[in-house]
Amino acid sequence: MALFEYSEKQKQLKREVDEFLKNTMKQEVADMFDPAGIFSLFTYPILREFNAKLGEKGWLLPWLPEEWGGMNLSNVDTLFLNDALLEHGAIAPLLIMNTGTSIVGPTLFRIGSEEQKKEFLPRIAKGEIEICIGYSEPEAGTDLASLQMRAVEDGDSYVINGQKRFQTAAHCADYHWLIVRTNPTVAKHKGLTLFMVDMKSPGITVSPMWCIGGEKMNEVFYDNVRVPKKNIVGEVNRGFVYVMMALQFERNFPTGGMRWLFNKLVEFARQFKLVRDPVAQNKIAEIATELEVATLFSYRIASIFDEGKIPTYEVSMIKIFATEMYHRMLNLGLWLMDSLGMMAVNSEWGRLAVRLQDLYQRSLPAHIGGGTNDMLRSYMVTRGFGLPSAW
Repeated sequence: MALFEYSEKQKQLKREVDEFLKNTMKQEVADMFDPAGIFSLFTYPILREFNAKLGEKGWLLPWLPEEWGGMNLSNVDTLFLNDALLEHGAIAPLLIMNTGTSIVGPTLFRIGSEEQKKEFLPRIAKGEIEICIGYSEPEAGTDLASLQMRAVEDGDSYVINGQKRFQTAAHCADYHWLIVRTNPTVAKHKGLTLFMVDMKSPGITVSPMWCIGGEKMNEVFYDNVRVPKKNIVGEVNRGFVYVMMALQFERNFPTGGMRWLFNKLVEFARQFKLVRDPVAQNKIAEIATELEVATLFSYRIASIFDEGKIPTYEVSMIKIFATEMYHRMLNLGLWLMDSLGMMAVNSEWGRLAVRLQDLYQRSLPAHIGGGTNDMLRSYMVTRGFGLPSAW
């Protein structure tokens, strides 16, 4: 973040983060750090424990009013706090592995009932619960409006049947942020409703799906699952609008973790004299430039939220740019380290070389999750620049 000055508030936040991590950060937490957060946080007790300590500081939902368990921070300062954690190699609330704080919390605060906000927001802010995202189905991914999972009204409840696929954290989540079809007779995007479903509800079955990189996703099956009407988030049949709002939060994420990794790669290149190679210099300079661009992108979007607006095409731009830039950064790391990083597997650099391979594999789904980059390019040019759709 070399292109703008820190405010006094941000300088104070940075000092607090430095002191907190000095006294709290365990090596086991550092060893599991993923710059992009592409795994299930609550699967790992050591990370769940660290997450709860962030909650004790008020850092999980720091933009919340203090009476709700937050710090009343702006979106820009919230992003800065997350970057400060990530640059130290610590997990942060805005990473997508923590869906309660990065996606559900901000959306629920805007559209949830008072009862829902009182029930869920303080628990999310303390790190007490995990929530998995229930969007994709076997025949509905990027075209989410095509989903077929059905909810039928029955008295004071809805009865839900169907299947969701690629459900990260469903095996360890407490609640399912679930969108289903409640009206099949209207336009496909107008008959969807959003629910908060207790994962312990009778009739829910979770089946594992193992992914490249060794991470676990899931299929989730609903067999006559009864969900009370009080668990409807927002209005009936407006779920598509709410999910589009939630995606705006999901697609903007901090870049501090990528900066942590980039600094590691530069340190390696210096130690092994690779910076004398003009080709290496050029590759490093390209990634350094792109990292600054991605950082400014993310702060621009945070500032739009602070203006009381919801960004549209801008989040497509940052999601495309940041995920593809991160992939290029990992390519750079593998190219720089090559066989040098594997010479001493138990050394710091050997461990980083092994981690790079894992991170490279984990980075691939990010081009698809949250909307495929190809489809987002179409959204960007149609919504942002008024060009005709390519689809």
